[in-house]
Amino acid sequence: MQEELYSDLFTILIVDDLKTIRNLMRHLLQKKFKCRVFEAADGSEGLQMIAEYRPDLVFSDISMPVLDGLSMIKQLRETEEIKDTPVIILTAIEDRDLIRKLAGFNILDYLLKPIEIQPASIRIKKLVAENQHLFKHTLNFNN
Repeated sequence: MQEELYSDLFTILIVDDLKTIRNLMRHLLQKKFKCRVFEAADGSEGLQMIAEYRPDLVFSDISMPVLDGLSMIKQLRETEEIKDTPVIILTAIEDRDLIRKLAGFNILDYLLKPIEIQPASIRIKKLVAENQHLFKHTLNFNN
């Protein structure tokens, strides 16, 4: 029943091994946008949740235990039913080689850690508006 109440909401999955980052992103997203948010602590759990919940958008860290973000995204892109899931990377790594590598994984964009709420929310709004055709649901903004 509760699932039906939220079926029309834009759905986001945050995949990061740091609970503080997941909490910060959840707070940012739920304060600025009308959406439901799920969390995963590593890439393996993230893949399972993507398959189960089919989120409109995934935010993923790169460096995580069990299955890192790049490996998760590689497996995501190789899985027919979920391969087109949009992903934004969360990373503290500023490396041109990494950025080039990410381009090969069809990533929407990346946000550098530490996440600053105001600039990040403006960037997310812009990315979603520019890429609305990729999402199943519309991301509505809170006032």
